Amino acid sequence: MILLTHGKHLLIKNEGGQAMNRIDILRKKKHLSYGAIAKEAGLTPAYIYMLAKGKRTNPSLDVMRKIAYALNEEVEKVFKLN
Repeated sequence: MILLTHGKHLLIKNEGGQAMNRIDILRKKKHLSYGAIAKEAGLTPAYIYMLAKGKRTNPSLDVMRKIAYALNEEVEKVFKLN
C-alpha cells in the first residue's frame, strides 16, 4: 500500500493502483443508500457509487471528509490502508 499526498488530494493506493475505501462496507452496515450518503455529503449518488465500486479513484480530501461525515465516521476509517 502507498499513501501519497498531492496538494489537497490524498491518494491511497494498493499495489495495483486502485484507491482503497470502505464505503460499501460501512454503507451496508449502517443500512444507508447511496442516495442518503450523497444527500448528506452534497454529492451525487452516481459519484458515491463509482467511488465505492472503484470506478472513480483518488477523491479530494474534501470529498473524503464529506463522505466520512455522511457515514458518521473518521476519514481514516472510510478510506484506509489495509
